[in-house]
Amino acid sequence: MTTKNFFIFQAVIALGYGIPLLLFPQSVLEFYSTQNTDVTANILDFVSRSYGALLTACGVAFYYMRNSSTSQGRRALLLLPSVGNPIAVILHILAILQNIENSIGWGTVIILSVLSVWAVLLLLKEKETSTSLD
Repeated sequence: MTTKNFFIFQAVIALGYGIPLLLFPQSVLEFYSTQNTDVTANILDFVSRSYGALLTACGVAFYYMRNSSTSQGRRALLLLPSVGNPIAVILHILAILQNIENSIGWGTVIILSVLSVWAVLLLLKEKETSTSLD
C-alpha cells in the first residue's frame, strides 16, 4: 500500500475514464446513463469532455508523481482524491437513486471509495512520518 502504487493505480483509473470521456463522450454517456434527450445532449457532451480533460490531466499528474519522495506537493496530490472522491461518491449515489445513472455506476462508487480511503491512509502515514522526523 505504497504511495507509488496508489499514484499508479489512480493514474490508470483517471486515464481510463478521462481519455474515453474526452474522445468519445456519447459512448460513455450511453453506457452509464438511463436518460439521454436531444435537449441535453450538447451540454452533456461538453461537460463530459471537460471532465475527461480534467481526469486525463489528473492521471498524468498522478503518474508523474509516482516516484516522488515525501513533500508538500505529494501530500497536496493525495488530498485531491481524499476530498474529491467522497463528494463524487455522494453525487453518483444520488444519480443512481434518482435513476439518472444506471447500476453500472455502483462500480464507480466502489472504485472512488477505495481510492479515497487509500489516499486518506497514505496521508495519515505521511503525517506520522513527517512528525517523527521533526
